[in-house]
Amino acid sequence: LIEDTKLIVTSNTRLNKRLETANYDLGTLQLQLEHQRSAALTDPLTGLANRRAFDQTLAATTENAVADSLPLCLLMIDIDHFKVVNDTHGHVIGDKVLRYIAGVLRESVRGEDLVARYGGEEFAVVLLNTTSEGAKHVAEKIRSRIADRPLKQVNTGIAIGQVTVSLGLALFKKGETPEQFIERADRGLYTAKDQGRN
Repeated sequence: LIEDTKLIVTSNTRLNKRLETANYDLGTLQLQLEHQRSAALTDPLTGLANRRAFDQTLAATTENAVADSLPLCLLMIDIDHFKVVNDTHGHVIGDKVLRYIAGVLRESVRGEDLVARYGGEEFAVVLLNTTSEGAKHVAEKIRSRIADRPLKQVNTGIAIGQVTVSLGLALFKKGETPEQFIERADRGLYTAKDQGRN
């Protein structure tokens, strides 16, 4: 009986160690999966949400705006004459400018709002529970913060000059699709470009 009890205790100890190892491995796999999921929704250059994350979030927030009868605004933002920055200073500096703009956008909104790199030098901001007046205030804050700070290369001191952005704003209308919502904000963006940029 004593020998059988010792065998059972030894067997249980081994089983507990196997379970601990399996739990550790499962936890590691869950962390890796979460990391991969996050990476799939993040723009690697700016650290902002990428286009996939933007599309998913916009679909969900437009549904919620209808269900909860809350205002929802969208800003489409494009860096003015960005090709000139790349052509004059190179793509490394262009990437730094993109990261700088991403930082300004991130700092200019609330934590629940979404800032995404829409593509190239274009960004999108989804402003939850925000009226068009509130969104205009955010848009002007973004525009002026960027325009009022001439940029220069940190390591060389060479001036990049004034970088500006143009913005389009749309307030979500019940019954429209996310694509129609984006199109209206885009029209505002191109109007801003046509009227002189910045």
